[in-house]
Amino acid sequence: MFSGKTEELIRRIRRAKFANLRIEIFKPTIDTRYSEDDVVSHDFHKIPCHSVKDPKEMLNVGPDVQVVGIDEAQFYDMSLVDVAQELADRGIRVIIAGLDTDFLGKPFGPMPYLMASYGDQKLAQGREATKQLLKDNQELCDEIEAKVREALKNVKD
Repeated sequence: MFSGKTEELIRRIRRAKFANLRIEIFKPTIDTRYSEDDVVSHDFHKIPCHSVKDPKEMLNVGPDVQVVGIDEAQFYDMSLVDVAQELADRGIRVIIAGLDTDFLGKPFGPMPYLMASYGDQKLAQGREATKQLLKDNQELCDEIEAKVREALKNVKD
């Protein structure tokens, strides 16, 4: 909580808007803390959104939508994983914010299935964050590279 997830989602959505990309933003209907019609950070930055109960409703975005933002994803059911994949398969950039574990440290909703990871190591979200994590953890980077190279030995041209 209070780790800046929603703030980062809003920042990324604003960047997409600045780039004149067509966006849609969603949050669960259960999230009524600050607003029913906006995604709102703890710093009270906000951006309009659609509140939806079922992640499948997100598939109704228009054909011109280029970016979909999803806040508080941990409150959705596992169907969000397939919905996010289908949106991505359509060429839509999907930006998701949510908690991956609950207060007991247990997996929270679909989030663990939506995050990039390697073994027990979370690789962060986004290409740049992942690149930085690998730069900062040379041993992990070397291990992943060795496994990729080994797997590629068996690939024929």
